[in-house]
Amino acid sequence: MRKYPFGLTAKYRTAMKGYVTEKGGEAALLAGQDCARLALEKGLGVLDMLSIHHRVLLTSVLGPLLNGNVQRLASMSSDFLCESLAPFEMTIRGFKEANQSLRTLNETLEERVQERTEELERTVGTLQRVLGGTVEAISTIVEKRDPYTAGHQQRVSLLACAIAEEMGLTRKQIDGIDIAGVIHDIGKIAIPSEILSTPRQLSGNEFDLIRIHSQAGYDILKTIEFPWPVAQIVLQHHERMDGSGYPAGLAGEDILPEARIIAVADVVEAMSSHRPYRPALGVAKALEEIYEKKGVFYDAPVVDACLALFIERGFKFE
Repeated sequence: MRKYPFGLTAKYRTAMKGYVTEKGGEAALLAGQDCARLALEKGLGVLDMLSIHHRVLLTSVLGPLLNGNVQRLASMSSDFLCESLAPFEMTIRGFKEANQSLRTLNETLEERVQERTEELERTVGTLQRVLGGTVEAISTIVEKRDPYTAGHQQRVSLLACAIAEEMGLTRKQIDGIDIAGVIHDIGKIAIPSEILSTPRQLSGNEFDLIRIHSQAGYDILKTIEFPWPVAQIVLQHHERMDGSGYPAGLAGEDILPEARIIAVADVVEAMSSHRPYRPALGVAKALEEIYEKKGVFYDAPVVDACLALFIERGFKFE
């Protein structure tokens, strides 16, 4: 016969006796609630609770009516109760064990996911550093062929990223602008160096050669699987909002937002800096140029952001 805590059976006996009296309903309910809580604290299962209920009912309530047969009847009915409900309680216990196993498995999986996430973050960081180094190397190659524009691409990238942040572009877009800005003139490696460094104004034919650098840059970059549309940005950075740009004469919304930003940054940096065929025109002249051509050559929101950077936020090229 199972043994149960004395306090538990005593409370349950009190509950059952109260139940059969006219005024003991509330007392029985409270005692039953206390009994259930105590059973849970003791770790008793469903079958144990039902066994206590069954025995207390027989001995405390029905005992006087059954005379000396109460013990025999209690034993027989308890055996029947155990046999009938044992599978049910085994199922409940199985659920509890499965739940605990599931919790343990979840904790293990969370640890593995965290470890894998940290490993992937380290790998991504390494790849980003390699990509950055490769892009810087490409930029250096261009500047070796055109020493008069040394630093031009880095400064364009710096201003373009600042404009993008001022406009509230996403971090992903800004990262793409950064990369595209650093190599936006990569196509100049296809231009003869004597044309790039000539100290005079270019002829019509020479300028036509210069104009191919956007397409040449696209052809170089188009097979590289950047996570941003870098090749397209490089291709479009000389397009203009009114369709007067090159190489495709795109206009308005057909030009990528990133390309519109680099277009403005490119003009401002170029006019602000010295060139072999002219002295530096200065930042003020460059800002005047984009302001006058706002909405015609240059995207109006981009121009507004660029002007705010220089006039309100004191932006300066390094």
